[in-house]
Amino acid sequence: MLLADFPQARLATIYPPGGKQNSQVTVAIVGTDLDDLQKLTFSHPGITAIHKMSEPTEFDPQPKPILGQMVVSIAADVLPGIYDVRAVGRYGVSNPRAFMIGTVEELRKEKPADDVATAIDIPPDAVVSGGYGN
Repeated sequence: MLLADFPQARLATIYPPGGKQNSQVTVAIVGTDLDDLQKLTFSHPGITAIHKMSEPTEFDPQPKPILGQMVVSIAADVLPGIYDVRAVGRYGVSNPRAFMIGTVEELRKEKPADDVATAIDIPPDAVVSGGYGN
């Protein structure tokens, strides 16, 4: 007897895992079976996403979607809180992940900061997201 499962879209993480009201943030999407990613859907209509597009070049004059990256727009009327995000692609709608909306600046830790010399300055009214894999 041979058993097989159909692929099922699974969203493992979205980074950064949130953003500030009335702003845009570029996010990286990581998961399995997210082929032909069409869109991200959120549990609030004021949060939307479009594919991040590549810059035109001499050899490729038409912008193309950058795999695994989306630009999320957060409307000014989205209240601070935790909302669900799901990925939609060839293999259906993924499981939800949390996406946090806040009112303060969102900083990203882009490189290791293991000592005073490499530490990043963090204003008192900011949120820091540790880099995926950092």
